Amino acid sequence: MKRKPYFQDPYRPLFHYTAQSHVINDPNGLLYYDGEYHLMHQYNIHNHIHWGHAVSRDLIHWEHLPPALEPDTIGQIWSGSAVIDWNNTSGLQTGKEPVFVALFTYNEHVDSQQSQGLAYSNDRGRTWRKYWGNPVLTSGGKKDFRDPKVFWLESGACWVMVLACFDHVEFYQSENLLTWRYSGEFGGGEGSPAGVWECPDLFCLPVAEKPDESRWVLAVSVNDGAPAGGTGMQYFIGRFDGSRFENENSPETALWLDYGQDFYAGVTWNGLPGADGRRLMIAWADNWRYRDALPTQLFKGQFSTVRELSLRQTPEGVRLCQRPVRELSALEDQREKMEPCRLSAGQCRKTALYAGALSFRCRLRPEDRKGRAELRFVYSGGEWLSIGYDFAGERLYVDRTHAGINGFPGVTGIHTAPMKLEKGELELQVLADTSQIEVFGGRGAAVLTDLVFPSSPDCRVELHSEDADLLLLEGEAASLRTAWPEKRACLPQFTQLLDGSWADVLEGLEGDCGGLGGIFTEEIVEDFSFSVNVTLKAYRERQCAGVWFGGDGQGGGFRVMLDWNQKQISVYQRKHRLKAQRFSLNLNRKYRLSLAVREKRLTVFLDEVELFVISLEDYRGGLLGLCVENTAAVFQEASF
Repeated sequence: MKRKPYFQDPYRPLFHYTAQSHVINDPNGLLYYDGEYHLMHQYNIHNHIHWGHAVSRDLIHWEHLPPALEPDTIGQIWSGSAVIDWNNTSGLQTGKEPVFVALFTYNEHVDSQQSQGLAYSNDRGRTWRKYWGNPVLTSGGKKDFRDPKVFWLESGACWVMVLACFDHVEFYQSENLLTWRYSGEFGGGEGSPAGVWECPDLFCLPVAEKPDESRWVLAVSVNDGAPAGGTGMQYFIGRFDGSRFENENSPETALWLDYGQDFYAGVTWNGLPGADGRRLMIAWADNWRYRDALPTQLFKGQFSTVRELSLRQTPEGVRLCQRPVRELSALEDQREKMEPCRLSAGQCRKTALYAGALSFRCRLRPEDRKGRAELRFVYSGGEWLSIGYDFAGERLYVDRTHAGINGFPGVTGIHTAPMKLEKGELELQVLADTSQIEVFGGRGAAVLTDLVFPSSPDCRVELHSEDADLLLLEGEAASLRTAWPEKRACLPQFTQLLDGSWADVLEGLEGDCGGLGGIFTEEIVEDFSFSVNVTLKAYRERQCAGVWFGGDGQGGGFRVMLDWNQKQISVYQRKHRLKAQRFSLNLNRKYRLSLAVREKRLTVFLDEVELFVISLEDYRGGLLGLCVENTAAVFQEASF
C-alpha cells in the first residue's frame, strides 16, 4: 500500500478542520486576539489526552501548532475554555502582551476525581505554563464536575464559570481567576431528561426583530437522548444575573441546536472585538455512539464549519438560528446557476457541476402544501444522499441510508427537524464535504449535520419534485477549493506501507502502530550508511522504534530498535534478538540513530557515538525502512 500525500487520505475533509493525526473531539479554549482565532481541542492520543492547538486569520485556513496543554502529574487534560485577562486580575502577566488564561478539567490520575486546573500563556498562546496552585476548584466529591466555560461579566465586575454537573450546570464567580465561589445553578428537570450534561456555554445575544431586547443563551451537550440518537446539543433561552439563569420556556421544552447525528460539544469564541458583533460557534462533528468505529485512517474526528449564531422571534418564542460564516465564500470556485422554472410532480433538474466539495443554495415555493421537495447529492461511485422537505408534515430531513458506509453500531440513516416555511418559501443552504454534510433550512432555523462516507466524494446536485408542484425561484451550486495547503511530505523517500498509521505532523513523519508497523523506500540497497532522528512518544505502553533494513517490506530482514521499556538498544533478525546493549532512553527526546553496513558488518551509532559492531551473516541487501512497535514515534532529517 502506498503512502498518501499530505492531507489527502480517504475521507479527509477539504475545508472542515481536522488534526494531522490521531483522535480529536471537543473544541476547547476558543479565543480571539490580534487577528488570530485560536482553536484548541481534545486530542486523544491513546488516552494521553492533550489540548491540540491551531490558529487562523480567516476561520477557514488553519495552521496546526504544537499541543497547548499536556497531561501532568495531577491528571489528564479534559475540556475547558480560555480568556484574555486584559486587566491582569490574576497577576500572571509578565510582559507587554496580555496574559491568556485557560481553565480546564483535570481527570485526576489517582481516583478519577474531576477538578478544575489553570494554565497561562504570556506569548500569544504559543507556550503554556500550569499554575503552581492547581487545582483551583475541586468537586467536593461530585462525580460529574467538568468542562468550565469562563467569561467576564461586565455587570457584575467578575469572572463567571459555568460547569456541567450531571443533569445541571453550576455557576461560580471570581475576581482573579484563581479563587472561585459557588453562586448558583440551573437544570435538574429542565429540557431533555436523557443523558449527562457536558460542555456548557453561556452568552448574550440581541433579538433580531427587537434590537433593544436581548436574551441569554445557555447551551449544553447531552451524551445521550438527542433527536437523531446518541449525543447532541440542547439550549435554553432566558435571563442571567450572574448567579441565576431563568428559563423563559416551560421546563419540559427541549430546544435543539442541530437535528443531525453529528454535532456535539459546540462552544463559542471568547474575545471577539465589539466591532465584529458576531457570536461564533464550532462543534465536534461526530457522535460518541460510533466515534471509534469510523472508517477513517490517519485521523478520527472533524469539526463543523464555524457558524454565526443569532436570535429570532418566532410564533413559538425566541429561537436560535445558525448560518455558516461569510468567510467560507472565499473558497468558492466554479459556479453554476439554476434558472428559475416550474417543476411538476416527478420532474427533476440536475447540475452539470461535479466536485468533491460543494455549496448549494436554493429558494423554492410549493404551489400547494403536499408532497416533498428533495435535493439529491449523487456521488460518482453510485451512492446518493437525500435532503428534503415534507410540505404537509412541515419537516426538513436528511437521508444518508444510501450515501456509503453506514455499517457501524449506533448509526441511523434518516434524521428530521421541525421547520415551518417563511412566507410560503423553502430556503436551503447545503455544505457538502468529503465526509460531512451540513444543511441549513429557513435561514438557519433548522440545521442538520451528518457524516457521510461515499466511495468517491465527487458529486452533483439533483432537485426532485416528489408528488408536488414547485417553483424554483433561484438556485446556485459552487465547487469549494480545499482549505489545506499543499505540503511536501516529510521524508518523501519512504512510500511503501507495511502496517501502522504514518502521518506528516509538525515534528516530522509520525509512525504509530499497536503491533509492528513499517514504512519503506522503493529502492533495494546493499552496503549503506543511514541516519535519522527518532523521538519516542509517550502515547503507548512499550515505546520501541527504529530502522528496518535488508528485507522485502513484508516483515523479514533486520531491525535496530530503541527500546525505552527494556532500556536497551537491540538488533533483531525477524523476532530473534541478535544483540542488545543497555541504554537508558528518554521519552520525547530526539535521538540521532545512525547505521552503517559494510561487508555484512553492522555498526550502530547513537548521537554520533559508536555503540557496537555486529556481524550479519545472513544479510543479502533489501529495502530500507522505519519501524514502530507498540508505540508512536516521530522521524525526521534522514540522510543516506
